[in-house]
Amino acid sequence: MKYDLNIYKLGEFLYKVTERYKTDILVKIKLTGGFMTMTGKVELIDRPKDIKVLKGNNIITLKVSYDNLEGSLIKITGVNNKNFNVDLSLTKYKQIGGSSLVLNKTRENKNECKIRIDEDILFTVREAKLEDLERIIKEI
Repeated sequence: MKYDLNIYKLGEFLYKVTERYKTDILVKIKLTGGFMTMTGKVELIDRPKDIKVLKGNNIITLKVSYDNLEGSLIKITGVNNKNFNVDLSLTKYKQIGGSSLVLNKTRENKNECKIRIDEDILFTVREAKLEDLERIIKEI
């Protein structure tokens, strides 16, 4: 499912998801010769407190850590009257079997979901059903 969320609704959604489920993140940044990635467990540090987009009230701060190390902060800044493209989907995996009949079959994992923000930020939500995430978005 695809949604358009402003910075306040995105912050509320990510807050509820990271509080309820184990969540990992992959951030991809394009460079001229390739790209850079940042991966790890994500924790939401700060989010907008009011639906009005004002200076200082338009930033979502995420802490990305790996193997219990201190981690790095990522800030998502929203702009007035603009929305983020958010896509919810089930994670997919390839099943490799012993016979050639089931070789490289793509299957969906019903207990793990992905949240994609635009093209560069991907959250993996462990032990969550797609219906649960859709319900959280509709409650906001």
